[in-house]
Amino acid sequence: MCFYVISFSQKISLPPGIQLDAENYESMDLDTSQLNVFYKYQSGKEGNSEVITILQIGKKYSKFCDYNNIKTDSLSLLYNKKGKIGENELNLLFKNYSKIKLQIFKNNDEKLVVYQNSVNGTKYEYFEKQPIINWKIHNETKTVLGYLCNKATASYRGREYIAWYSPDIPQSNGPSYFGGLPGLIMEIAEKDNLIKITATAITKSPMIIYKRNEKNILMVSREKFRKIQKDYIENPNAFMTGKAYNADGTPLTIKPQKNTYNPLELE
Repeated sequence: MCFYVISFSQKISLPPGIQLDAENYESMDLDTSQLNVFYKYQSGKEGNSEVITILQIGKKYSKFCDYNNIKTDSLSLLYNKKGKIGENELNLLFKNYSKIKLQIFKNNDEKLVVYQNSVNGTKYEYFEKQPIINWKIHNETKTVLGYLCNKATASYRGREYIAWYSPDIPQSNGPSYFGGLPGLIMEIAEKDNLIKITATAITKSPMIIYKRNEKNILMVSREKFRKIQKDYIENPNAFMTGKAYNADGTPLTIKPQKNTYNPLELE
């Protein structure tokens, strides 16, 4: 087995003629979008991490994810049919590398939310009944993307949020797992600026809403996934398999690494 240390700002170089097995790709079509909302997703205290995300809204399902996920899935589907990939294919995949692994699917009929996420390369899936967010409506308004929006606030799983929704877009939906307001959420921010999600574009071009369903996706509970995620963030070295060695062949001692676990959801 080969391990590659990859810098996503540089191109990947493989030995001449070397090809790798393409990623296994399987998916299931759920719906067709009637509305696609692109959001700028900023995270971190200074908003220094920025990602373009997309909310696809269909008649029965909606999906929220990093827009690059859709790009790389299209490539993975193509490469899966070829069986092998080389240097050019790898570089194209990493050019569209997705920073946000979480994908959220809302089933409007069954009031169910399905989550797909990954930790250290392992994919997980869990679901829950759509949470009820107790929004408080305020008299303040502001314009987002040309739409007049009303203000709403709520406490959700230990965090305080300010949302701006547009009654002119009659979709009780929003980015991530947020929704439940009398209009589309155009902007939402966590009080301590851990995230800020702002609509930047809206299209009505139909898109397939699909869900990856490979057999290697592990089905777990929300509680189990949060524990796995916490363990990995606090001590990623514990997830390493096998042994590492110095140049002289002696075993390499890996010191425990302790990071701070500060999830968006505290409850």
